[in-house]
Order: sequence, then structure tokens, then C-alpha cells
Amino acid sequence: MCVFADYAPLLNLFNIPEGKIITGALMVGYPKYKYKRLVDRNPISIYTI
Repeated sequence: MCVFADYAPLLNLFNIPEGKIITGALMVGYPKYKYKRLVDRNPISIYTI
């Protein structure tokens, strides 16, 4: 959210040139925590017309 709000210190950290805007972000890496079980979810409902 800081990048989308033109937060200058963060734009300078990533060396983004003036006049360029960031339209998205991608997080990569491995999670710090692992979960043994997933949460039960409701089945997906799909409607076709």
C-alpha cells in the first residue's frame, strides 16, 4: 500500500525512476511457519446461465 501511495522512501529504496508507477507486486520465498492441517472449507458453488 505504501508504494501505491507514492511513499518516497520506499520508492527510493527500490530505485524506481520518477514518472514510473508500480502496478503490482509479487511475494516470493518460503513461509516461516508450516501448518499440519488446513482449515475445512465450504464446497464451491458454481452457477451457469
